[in-house]
Amino acid sequence: MKYVKCKLLDGDNVIAKEIDVLIIENKGVLYSWEGKFESFHAQNFKPNKSLKIILEDGRSGDIIITGHRATQQGKALIDFRGSGALD
Repeated sequence: MKYVKCKLLDGDNVIAKEIDVLIIENKGVLYSWEGKFESFHAQNFKPNKSLKIILEDGRSGDIIITGHRATQQGKALIDFRGSGALD
């Protein structure tokens, strides 16, 4: 699994940049994608919050935060699922 850099937007506002994100693409019969990243600011990423993600390779898509949990490093591991295409 490979982490890539991304930028996260809430509307037109950049709320995080240079974030390492893991994207998992499921290319079965029904295409879907999901991922995770770490942040010290879990309060910015409440479950069901919709954001836009822009990957360093130029692909982008909408995400919905599905949850988060604490890590041993004092960060939160934020889980999300893609909403629509990642292109």
